[in-house]
Amino acid sequence: MATRAGLTYDQISTDNGVPEILNDTIGNYNTPVRQVLAAQCLADIVNISTPAPGYEIRFYWPEDILVQNGIKQKANGYYVLNSGIVPFKVWQVTQRATDASLNVTEFWATEDPSVANPIVNKFTWDADPNVVAWSLNRNGLSQEKKFAQVATVLYSDREDSRRTERTEIAPRATQMWSPC
Repeated sequence: MATRAGLTYDQISTDNGVPEILNDTIGNYNTPVRQVLAAQCLADIVNISTPAPGYEIRFYWPEDILVQNGIKQKANGYYVLNSGIVPFKVWQVTQRATDASLNVTEFWATEDPSVANPIVNKFTWDADPNVVAWSLNRNGLSQEKKFAQVATVLYSDREDSRRTERTEIAPRATQMWSPC
């Protein structure tokens, strides 16, 4: 999950004609998605090595794309951004350790340049079989943890499993578990 290899898009489907999908190999939809241009924004998906191996999905406004003579510019098959442009939002997916745990961090850019720290919401998947939960840290102000359990005890011949979820919410001052 912490690599772009799992990001694919069904370009061949007839209902997917609106966004433009650019893959690692232009025209080969079996390779990871590299950019997606829709009417609302451009998503630029790049590999990262720090803070941990993974990738970022960087969102830009359509007007951030370099335009010359009324044509959106591309280099090596990918859209080029105007100089000095920063994304308005970034989703960062990184691997936590050698197990299947990962972090999904949401960064919001601010329109006020005097604010140095962006708003950060950090989702963490804990694959420990004794825990199996998502946790959410909302900009260091509050924490939520969602536990999911699937039981094989059946109460009807029409079900094959039963899912139970429990959510715990606490302000940062009353920390429920150790931070990631």
